[in-house]
Amino acid sequence: MTRDQGIDMRARLRTDVWWVLALALVLYTASELRGNKGRLGWDAHAYYLAWHGPMYSRQPGQRDAYNYSPAFAQILWPFAHLPWPVFCALLLIGAALGVAWLVRPLPWKVAVPVWLCCTPEILSGNIYWLLAIVVVLGFRYPGLWAVSALTKITPTLGPIWFLLRREWRPLLWSAATTLAVAAASYLLTPHLWHDWLQFLASNNAEWRGIVPPVIYRIPIGLTLLAWGARTNRTWALPAAMCIVTPVFGIASLTMLAAIPRLRVDTGEPSVSRPAG
Repeated sequence: MTRDQGIDMRARLRTDVWWVLALALVLYTASELRGNKGRLGWDAHAYYLAWHGPMYSRQPGQRDAYNYSPAFAQILWPFAHLPWPVFCALLLIGAALGVAWLVRPLPWKVAVPVWLCCTPEILSGNIYWLLAIVVVLGFRYPGLWAVSALTKITPTLGPIWFLLRREWRPLLWSAATTLAVAAASYLLTPHLWHDWLQFLASNNAEWRGIVPPVIYRIPIGLTLLAWGARTNRTWALPAAMCIVTPVFGIASLTMLAAIPRLRVDTGEPSVSRPAG
């Protein structure tokens, strides 16, 4: 076997691995669909119902439990008045297009299976794909980190990245934007914010599963983040976000789809050199 043949076989093997993984995750998604009686958008349904009854009446982990801040619900308020199939279709199409944009820098033989690997996220209607986009664009527009801070909270590691690298301007922008959005939202519906804070305080029981509790995963994620910030490895940011997400699952790995865009947009391996 020549050297070129060996290189070609290794490249093909890497591609084949992605296709095998994609097939496995498509089958997993089909199983999830059966478990949800064929209903698409099983996570998105919680966002839709947030304005169709008490917003925080369901416990975390229950079907249709809404866990995010009132600010996110307020953004979705106009869409929550659409028929559910339309709301679901808009969210799923947005997720499909968002993931396609994220993986576009990859060769199509890899991009297609990587996109298929994200089908659990796309068809569930969750927002991990949106957080992946926040990772990519958040270096240029740090205010976008408000999206993470006002939804899943713990994966909001962008501001900590800026802090570790002593990038004060983006740090201030991310904090100021989050506070401004939260303040405006609070002025509109203060009672919902009181309900949400009470909801968080009274429902902090740890999710049970094979993954260690988030309280043990946070130090690991922060260690990876600090190493990435110090060594200019931007891929460490979405990887650390996956580690510290409150409820870790297959769909949360969609945040890793930010990596192809990070490698292109940041001129691999970093956005900028640390200050000092």
